[in-house]
Amino acid sequence: MEAGFEARAARERERMVDEQLARRGITDARVLDVMRRIPRHRFVEEGLTHGAYEDHPLPIGEGQTISQPYIVALMTSLLELTGQEKVLEVGTGSGYQTAVLGALTRRVCSIERLPRLAERARATLEALGVQNVWIRVGNGALGWPTRRPSIASSSPRAAPRCRRRSSSSWPTAGAWCYRSAARRTRCSPSWSASAARRRRGRQASASS
Repeated sequence: MEAGFEARAARERERMVDEQLARRGITDARVLDVMRRIPRHRFVEEGLTHGAYEDHPLPIGEGQTISQPYIVALMTSLLELTGQEKVLEVGTGSGYQTAVLGALTRRVCSIERLPRLAERARATLEALGVQNVWIRVGNGALGWPTRRPSIASSSPRAAPRCRRRSSSSWPTAGAWCYRSAARRTRCSPSWSASAARRRRGRQASASS
């Protein structure tokens, strides 16, 4: 794409972060910074790039969509990532959420049940130089056979299946977080408890 388009896209990303994310309460500075940098327009179909930074999902083929930017930011910030995690992502989709997670963690193992989406996401991530992401085609409810993640993130369409299934390749503590089709964010009890402890620790440090 021409330099002029890339410059406009960078301005659109700034606007997206300021108006759609920060104003709605997303405060994780690392998440905001990553979403300012990752070119979301590279993950949508060519004819829809003009709407890549708008406040709504977009179709990506195979009857699936790329989530609206706020949902991506909310899901990611709820995980409270430090950069050392190994993340299992169920539902690669376009690969945009995968790219965001990859920029914030040590490694991402992402599973997509639709081969064409997996192939396209892999090609996009490779073109962007993302090197700490592995994508495979399969049933995400079964986890990743050879790697045990430290935390899991799931797309709305995959979450119900994952909650009904258990696997030795899912996080040992059952740490997961997902956004349901009813737009409710759900996290496992063990994740919620550890997140609450981290928040209390930060509050105590700030007041001392």
